[in-house]
Amino acid sequence: MRRVGGHHIAFAALVIVLLGWAGIGVEPAWLNIDAFQFFAKGEANAPRLVRMFAHDGEIGVIDWSPDGEKIAAGGPLHRALIIWDARTGARLRTLDKEDGSITSIRWSGDGRYLAAGRMFTAATRSHVAINVWDAQTGRRVHGFLGPDPSRPEANDVRSGALAFSPDSTLLAAGHLGAVSIHEVVTGRRLSIAKGHVSIGKVAAFAGDSRLVVTSGPGPGPVIHVFDAMSGTLLRSFAGGDQSPFALAVRPDGLEIASADFQHPEISVWATESGQIVRTLTGHTWPIRALEYSRDGRMLASAAPGGGVIIWDAKTGSRLSSLPNPSEYVDCVTFSPDGRYLAAPFGRTVRIWDISHLHSRDE
Repeated sequence: MRRVGGHHIAFAALVIVLLGWAGIGVEPAWLNIDAFQFFAKGEANAPRLVRMFAHDGEIGVIDWSPDGEKIAAGGPLHRALIIWDARTGARLRTLDKEDGSITSIRWSGDGRYLAAGRMFTAATRSHVAINVWDAQTGRRVHGFLGPDPSRPEANDVRSGALAFSPDSTLLAAGHLGAVSIHEVVTGRRLSIAKGHVSIGKVAAFAGDSRLVVTSGPGPGPVIHVFDAMSGTLLRSFAGGDQSPFALAVRPDGLEIASADFQHPEISVWATESGQIVRTLTGHTWPIRALEYSRDGRMLASAAPGGGVIIWDAKTGSRLSSLPNPSEYVDCVTFSPDGRYLAAPFGRTVRIWDISHLHSRDE
């Protein structure tokens, strides 16, 4: 790795800050990737930073399109959702600025739709909680209201709490105390699951389009599995003393990874039995986000002040980590082929080449 002087690092950082203040979107050509390779701390198989581009504001959530060509990003202050070309960093589209912070972004598996969940201030609580756009044209096709008109604060979509069903026909959203299920084509709300959900953190659909996984109250049961069509609670997993903040379902639906507010470890559960099959340790701070690669072979975890760790999802062994663990990271997303990993850092989206991890046993 080429050694980079501190003045180069400081200059690159200053350019980003100044351009951000000026409201200028920074394309990859503006950013000296070499100046940021100091993030790698010498780990032999560390991912290589290959691309970086800037958002108009602080980024809180991102998601990679199923065709691998685009990344969508949004944040708590800049209300627009921006779509980037994942290969070049060119800005493709800026979707309408709706009221409320963007708390969650998801592409449908067929690539037809892009959804964003929102959280509102007291002055904007009458607006929709979920926007759904046609991903090709940018036309908004649905604006879903929250589940409880009598309690406006209960309609906010929780952080990361959106999930499309595997067949892209249903959209689940987690709210405070409820999970709502919507039919994507018609816009009809099919069910609302209430009473078993504390922070309304939706992980994903498990296995097929009928099961939805969410976090529940602690102590006691901490993960719940619902029937998406009826909202009926099917089973709960007991264990631990905190409700999970981060949840992810392996794409085959057989395992669920969870992490809570208090402990810097990951529990992996068998979906059918509700038993913990392995525990992953390596972080020093509580984990904010979990994400499986789409082939289910890798699991990425992100912790504020604790960096991003990439795990072998089958064995639980640590494969590698993103450099610079001191930065705040609370969202990660794999490219569909599993060869790249993207994460937001402040106002930038950074993309790492992890192909050497993906191809380790091919």
